[in-house]
Order: sequence, then structure tokens, then C-alpha cells
Amino acid sequence: MRRQDEKTTRLPPGYRLDLVSDPCLVVLRREDGTVVARFTHNVDPQEIRRAAEEDHRTNTERSRSLSKSFGGGR
Repeated sequence: MRRQDEKTTRLPPGYRLDLVSDPCLVVLRREDGTVVARFTHNVDPQEIRRAAEEDHRTNTERSRSLSKSFGGGR
């Protein structure tokens, strides 16, 4: 059995893999259950990690932008 390098499969906080809801796919979800991406079972773990990191970065930037819009500007 091939052992995956721990660094290639690590996801940002709040992300998880759903291997149950669709037996044909690996589903990447946010903490609230929102689907981020779907992958076939033969996906490279680094692709899953990249998708999670990109989504995390996008949501972090969006949150900062919204907080600036509503928090300051007087």
C-alpha cells in the first residue's frame, strides 16, 4: 500500500472530505457543509489541497473586504 505524504493531504482549517454522500466521488466541503469541489477517486491529493487553499484564500479576502465595507469608512 502506498503511503501518502502528510503534507500533500493536509487541508486548511474548516475543510473536510466527504467520501460517503456520493460513492463515485470525493467531495471537498467547507465546515458548514457547502460543496467546494468534486473529484474522481483517482485525483492527486495535491489538487484537492490546492482547491481548498484557493477557496480558503478567496473567502478570507471576501470577508476582509466586507468587514472594511461595513466597519469603517467614516
